[in-house]
Amino acid sequence: MTSDPGRIRIADAERDVAVERLREATGDGRLTLSEFEDRSSQVYDAKTQGELDLVFDDLPVDAPQGRSDVPEVRELQIGAMNVSVRDGHVYKNGKLMVEASETEAARKDKKRVPLRYAMSPFIWGGGLSTAVWFAIWITNDRAPTYFWPVWPLSVLFAVSLAIWLTSSSEQAEE
Repeated sequence: MTSDPGRIRIADAERDVAVERLREATGDGRLTLSEFEDRSSQVYDAKTQGELDLVFDDLPVDAPQGRSDVPEVRELQIGAMNVSVRDGHVYKNGKLMVEASETEAARKDKKRVPLRYAMSPFIWGGGLSTAVWFAIWITNDRAPTYFWPVWPLSVLFAVSLAIWLTSSSEQAEE
Protein backbone atom coordinates (compact mmCIF):
# COMPACT_ATOMS: atom_id res chain seq x y z
CA MET A 1 0.00 0.00 0.00
CA THR A 2 1.30 3.45 -0.93
CA SER A 3 1.19 6.56 1.24
CA ASP A 4 1.55 8.92 -1.76
CA PRO A 5 -1.99 9.93 -2.93
CA GLY A 6 -0.62 10.79 -6.37
CA ARG A 7 0.26 7.16 -7.01
CA ILE A 8 -3.21 5.78 -6.25
CA ARG A 9 -4.90 4.31 -9.30
CA ILE A 10 -8.11 5.97 -10.49
CA ALA A 11 -11.40 4.44 -11.62
CA ASP A 12 -13.59 5.16 -14.66
CA ALA A 13 -16.01 7.16 -12.50
CA GLU A 14 -13.19 9.54 -11.56
CA ARG A 15 -12.26 9.93 -15.22
CA ASP A 16 -15.89 10.79 -16.06
CA VAL A 17 -15.96 13.44 -13.32
CA ALA A 18 -12.70 14.88 -14.67
CA VAL A 19 -14.03 15.08 -18.23
CA GLU A 20 -17.19 16.82 -16.97
CA ARG A 21 -14.98 19.34 -15.16
CA LEU A 22 -13.11 19.94 -18.44
CA ARG A 23 -16.47 20.50 -20.21
CA GLU A 24 -17.39 23.12 -17.62
CA ALA A 25 -14.01 24.83 -18.04
CA THR A 26 -14.55 24.85 -21.82
CA GLY A 27 -18.05 26.28 -21.38
CA ASP A 28 -16.62 29.02 -19.14
CA GLY A 29 -14.11 29.91 -21.88
CA ARG A 30 -11.05 28.72 -19.96
CA LEU A 31 -10.20 26.07 -22.57
CA THR A 32 -10.51 25.99 -26.34
CA LEU A 33 -12.08 23.02 -28.09
CA SER A 34 -8.71 21.66 -29.15
CA GLU A 35 -7.40 21.97 -25.56
CA PHE A 36 -10.52 20.15 -24.35
CA GLU A 37 -9.89 17.30 -26.80
CA ASP A 38 -6.20 17.04 -25.81
CA ARG A 39 -6.92 17.10 -22.09
CA SER A 40 -9.80 14.64 -22.42
CA SER A 41 -7.48 12.13 -24.05
CA GLN A 42 -4.97 12.74 -21.22
CA VAL A 43 -7.73 12.06 -18.69
CA TYR A 44 -8.69 8.77 -20.35
CA ASP A 45 -5.01 7.76 -20.56
CA ALA A 46 -4.33 8.63 -16.89
CA LYS A 47 -3.83 5.71 -14.56
CA THR A 48 -3.03 7.49 -11.27
CA GLN A 49 -4.39 10.46 -9.37
CA GLY A 50 -1.09 12.29 -9.95
CA GLU A 51 -1.45 11.99 -13.73
CA LEU A 52 -5.02 13.23 -13.45
CA ASP A 53 -4.01 16.21 -11.31
CA LEU A 54 -1.51 17.33 -13.99
CA VAL A 55 -4.41 17.86 -16.42
CA PHE A 56 -5.92 20.48 -14.08
CA ASP A 57 -2.74 22.19 -12.83
CA ASP A 58 -3.51 25.53 -14.59
CA LEU A 59 -7.28 25.54 -13.88
CA PRO A 60 -8.89 26.92 -10.71
CA VAL A 61 -10.11 24.36 -8.19
CA ASP A 62 -13.66 25.75 -7.97
CA ALA A 63 -14.46 27.57 -11.21
CA PRO A 64 -17.50 29.78 -10.62
CA GLN A 65 -20.21 29.15 -13.20
CA GLY A 66 -22.25 31.83 -14.92
CA ARG A 67 -20.00 34.76 -14.02
CA SER A 68 -21.18 37.95 -15.66
CA ASP A 69 -17.67 39.44 -16.01
CA VAL A 70 -16.47 36.53 -18.16
CA PRO A 71 -17.24 37.22 -21.85
CA GLU A 72 -19.25 34.66 -23.76
CA VAL A 73 -16.99 32.71 -26.10
CA ARG A 74 -18.19 30.25 -28.72
CA GLU A 75 -15.76 28.36 -30.92
CA LEU A 76 -16.17 26.10 -33.92
CA GLN A 77 -13.47 24.03 -35.58
CA ILE A 78 -14.03 23.28 -39.29
CA GLY A 79 -11.08 21.44 -40.74
CA ALA A 80 -8.09 23.77 -40.39
CA MET A 81 -10.31 26.83 -39.84
CA ASN A 82 -11.10 27.98 -36.30
CA VAL A 83 -14.09 30.35 -35.95
CA SER A 84 -14.86 31.99 -32.61
CA VAL A 85 -17.29 34.61 -31.31
CA ARG A 86 -16.22 36.82 -28.41
CA ASP A 87 -18.22 39.82 -27.20
CA GLY A 88 -20.15 39.86 -30.48
CA HIS A 89 -16.98 40.00 -32.62
CA VAL A 90 -16.40 37.13 -35.06
CA TYR A 91 -12.84 35.85 -35.46
CA LYS A 92 -11.52 33.44 -38.12
CA ASN A 93 -8.19 31.84 -37.25
CA GLY A 94 -7.59 34.63 -34.73
CA LYS A 95 -8.24 37.50 -37.16
CA LEU A 96 -11.21 39.83 -36.66
CA MET A 97 -13.71 39.24 -39.45
CA VAL A 98 -16.96 40.91 -38.32
CA GLU A 99 -17.48 43.76 -35.84
CA ALA A 100 -20.04 43.48 -33.05
CA SER A 101 -22.29 46.11 -34.64
CA GLU A 102 -22.50 44.03 -37.84
CA THR A 103 -23.46 40.91 -35.89
CA GLU A 104 -26.14 42.91 -34.04
CA ALA A 105 -27.56 44.00 -37.40
CA ALA A 106 -27.53 40.37 -38.53
CA ARG A 107 -29.51 39.40 -35.43
CA LYS A 108 -32.10 42.05 -36.26
CA ASP A 109 -32.34 40.70 -39.82
CA LYS A 110 -33.09 37.23 -38.46
CA LYS A 111 -36.17 38.63 -36.73
CA ARG A 112 -37.58 39.95 -39.98
CA VAL A 113 -40.60 38.31 -41.60
CA PRO A 114 -39.42 36.10 -44.48
CA LEU A 115 -39.60 37.92 -47.80
CA ARG A 116 -41.88 35.29 -49.35
CA TYR A 117 -44.56 36.08 -46.73
CA ALA A 118 -44.17 39.83 -47.02
CA MET A 119 -44.38 39.70 -50.83
CA SER A 120 -47.57 37.59 -50.92
CA PRO A 121 -49.91 40.63 -51.40
CA PHE A 122 -47.74 41.70 -54.35
CA ILE A 123 -47.71 38.22 -55.87
CA TRP A 124 -51.42 37.45 -55.43
CA GLY A 125 -52.69 40.96 -56.28
CA GLY A 126 -50.28 41.28 -59.17
CA GLY A 127 -51.16 37.87 -60.50
CA LEU A 128 -54.90 38.60 -60.28
CA SER A 129 -54.70 42.02 -61.97
CA THR A 130 -52.42 40.65 -64.70
CA ALA A 131 -54.83 37.76 -65.27
CA VAL A 132 -57.73 40.22 -65.67
CA TRP A 133 -55.67 42.32 -68.11
CA PHE A 134 -54.73 39.16 -70.06
CA ALA A 135 -58.36 37.95 -70.18
CA ILE A 136 -59.51 41.35 -71.50
CA TRP A 137 -56.78 41.35 -74.13
CA ILE A 138 -57.61 37.80 -75.32
CA THR A 139 -61.39 38.44 -75.56
CA ASN A 140 -60.97 41.69 -77.54
CA ASP A 141 -59.03 40.06 -80.41
CA ARG A 142 -56.78 43.08 -80.72
CA ALA A 143 -53.15 43.92 -80.15
CA PRO A 144 -52.10 44.19 -76.50
CA THR A 145 -53.47 47.28 -74.82
CA TYR A 146 -51.87 49.52 -72.27
CA PHE A 147 -50.55 47.41 -69.38
CA TRP A 148 -52.62 49.05 -66.63
CA PRO A 149 -51.71 46.45 -63.90
CA VAL A 150 -48.43 48.31 -63.49
CA TRP A 151 -50.25 50.77 -61.16
CA PRO A 152 -51.75 48.27 -58.72
CA LEU A 153 -48.50 46.29 -58.91
CA SER A 154 -46.43 49.31 -57.85
CA VAL A 155 -48.77 50.03 -54.91
CA LEU A 156 -48.77 46.38 -53.83
CA PHE A 157 -45.00 46.24 -54.12
CA ALA A 158 -44.65 49.30 -51.86
CA VAL A 159 -47.06 47.77 -49.31
CA SER A 160 -45.22 44.43 -49.37
CA LEU A 161 -41.86 46.11 -48.95
CA ALA A 162 -43.20 48.15 -46.01
CA ILE A 163 -44.50 44.95 -44.38
CA TRP A 164 -41.12 43.28 -44.78
CA LEU A 165 -39.11 46.23 -43.46
CA THR A 166 -41.30 47.00 -40.44
CA SER A 167 -42.45 43.57 -39.27
CA SER A 168 -40.63 41.08 -37.15
CA SER A 169 -41.28 37.38 -36.70
CA GLU A 170 -42.40 38.08 -33.12
CA GLN A 171 -45.11 40.44 -34.43
CA ALA A 172 -46.10 37.97 -37.15
CA GLU A 173 -46.66 35.18 -34.60
CA GLU A 174 -49.12 37.26 -32.54
